[in-house]
Amino acid sequence: VVSFDVRSYRHAGPAIHRGNGISLQVRAAKIDGVDAPSWAERAFVDLARRTAPAFGRAGLRDEFWASNMVVDEQGTRAVGVDISRSVPGLYWLTFFGPPYVALFGEDVLRTAPAPRVEPLDSGFLIGLADRPERWADESYQQRASSVRIHLGDRFFWHKADTDRETVGLPLRDGR
Repeated sequence: VVSFDVRSYRHAGPAIHRGNGISLQVRAAKIDGVDAPSWAERAFVDLARRTAPAFGRAGLRDEFWASNMVVDEQGTRAVGVDISRSVPGLYWLTFFGPPYVALFGEDVLRTAPAPRVEPLDSGFLIGLADRPERWADESYQQRASSVRIHLGDRFFWHKADTDRETVGLPLRDGR
């Protein structure tokens, strides 16, 4: 399943989200004879190289739900995903594009304590594990925490502490 969001910005309640997004959902165990995680990884890296997004993530739906979804009396919604306020999180694969290279610094990204740190044309790919299903492992969560601290915890949204001050990317009009 492929979907596109071609709006520059979109409002979700009081939050403003950057648009121009591409979302891929892989719903088969294999694509063209390649296992789904390997195919998704190649597609993600190729899209990051070709489109130079500000931010990109790849992982299992369960990882995103555990990190960024809330179900309560107000309904079901994604939280912490407004990059003008904070980085939504770290996932199996996370791409930090040019705005984050400027925010964190190239040397900080290059030395992130992750098993995979790869400079791509316009940013950095950080991989926390070889397979997306490892997201629930304690060692994976510890690596994610170490990378957040290394990059600067003040930039990251935390589902466990939603009211703390964070630093995000300014929108083009300064908001």
